[in-house]
Amino acid sequence: MDTEHQTPRAAFGLFVGVDDYRNEIVPDLNYCCKDAKGLSEAFDTRPSAVTMLLLEQDATRRNVLTQLNFMMTHAEPGDLLLFFVATHGVVKYNDFFFMPYDADPQNLLGTGISSKLLINALASTIHRGVECLIVFDSCYCGAIGFDISKSQTVGKGGLSCLFSASPLEKSIESPSRRQGIFSHFMIEGLKGKAARDQTGPNQMKPVYLRDLYDYVYSRTKRATQQQQHPVLIGTLDNETVLNEISS
Repeated sequence: MDTEHQTPRAAFGLFVGVDDYRNEIVPDLNYCCKDAKGLSEAFDTRPSAVTMLLLEQDATRRNVLTQLNFMMTHAEPGDLLLFFVATHGVVKYNDFFFMPYDADPQNLLGTGISSKLLINALASTIHRGVECLIVFDSCYCGAIGFDISKSQTVGKGGLSCLFSASPLEKSIESPSRRQGIFSHFMIEGLKGKAARDQTGPNQMKPVYLRDLYDYVYSRTKRATQQQQHPVLIGTLDNETVLNEISS
């Protein structure tokens, strides 16, 4: 395996969830906060993990960008930065916007956070050699309007985006599971169900990016009767390690 893609030495995770928005015209969601909290707890089992959880009124545009900047500043070459968002999503101005707690649908450019803004903000961090993974659990989140591999973010590190749904699909919540379906399987996979078995005694079982995606894709598609198809794009190596599970 390429030595550039060994287990990152430290891991930073920022997890954002909003169910009840400040603006009353924005419909409420049900399980975004639970999904963000569950994935944060799963990621926090990783050695040397630094996590931040922003829920409801704490998940303002300013707070999200401030905490992301903090993690970008402190991440070193070879580290992993995971940014997870479970909120409403909107496609407008040829871009995908996720909606923080204080978002105004009539002023998305000023109150939403676009995928282009987010990815361009990460550019300098990626150029320093940090491996970045963005995970969106939002409707229509596959509608990023440009090719990551051809953007200014290509550098020593890497950037990939894992979307809960393709551009024309909704991200479905499950009342029986009391979770978003995609996030449910993300949490399962990150906790170990997507881990690759090792042959040696007492070896840690890695959860690789591609293995996690394959696990989440097949189960999300099945659980939604093929109404939802997660998408993975970007430049990270398939064997980027997202977690390690004790044998």
